Amino acid sequence: MLSALNPERLSLAIATGNQELLSSISGVGKKTAARLVLELKGRFEQLTGAIPYPHEDVKAALISLGYSAAEAMTATASLPDSPDISLEEKITLALKSFAQSS
Repeated sequence: MLSALNPERLSLAIATGNQELLSSISGVGKKTAARLVLELKGRFEQLTGAIPYPHEDVKAALISLGYSAAEAMTATASLPDSPDISLEEKITLALKSFAQSS
């Protein structure tokens, strides 16, 4: 798995329950991905805190809208970290980044 994902992306996938990304690794199916998340998620959350990476809520919203985890990570990479920007505004900015890349 580490040959397919760097340690940060692997831990992010497990901590956020991103089974889609895990099952995209050669040799890891949907059942194995689900089991990895089930058994390891709590350990990664303990090590990294409740929200281990910035904009996790925005990434989750984009994934729920049908975007892939990779697309969501790309869209949130350039979002500002300002606490003055609401979740809705961050999601809007992330969605605009998809329009700009077209």
